[in-house]
Amino acid sequence: MKAKVNFTKELDGVTYTFKNVTVNIGDGSYGYLPMGSVSSVIRQYIKQRWGIVFQISSSSFANGNSVDVYLNDESDKLFNEVRTELSRIFKQGYFNGMTDMYEYTPTVFEFTVDGFKLDVSTKYIHTCNTPKYGTKAWNEYESKKMPELEQV
Repeated sequence: MKAKVNFTKELDGVTYTFKNVTVNIGDGSYGYLPMGSVSSVIRQYIKQRWGIVFQISSSSFANGNSVDVYLNDESDKLFNEVRTELSRIFKQGYFNGMTDMYEYTPTVFEFTVDGFKLDVSTKYIHTCNTPKYGTKAWNEYESKKMPELEQV
């Protein structure tokens, strides 16, 4: 069963509100959030927490999923804060190259729907300090970074 839910979550003493999040509830034994819903929660969290301009995309692949967050040329201090906080809250674990396996850590962001404890997390979350490639914001960013060369 698919359902759209609204919920609130307290993180670090601040209450955040999340709206229209799609959850999938199984036959009584499981429930999960599709990757689109995970990125929707992350998007709403960023807007409420920092109120900055950004783009976000998510993808699913064999044995995993990822979320990419593109900040529109924010300061290094804010970029580091956003990157650290998103990893701390939404990342499921880390890849251990010594044992060649992904090691899971306890999830920080959980909520309950119909008795099911659902976690909002992704295996990999990447934060970039540039706009997403191919967008209008990217073109403006590149034109500022590399002004046209004068013709001789």
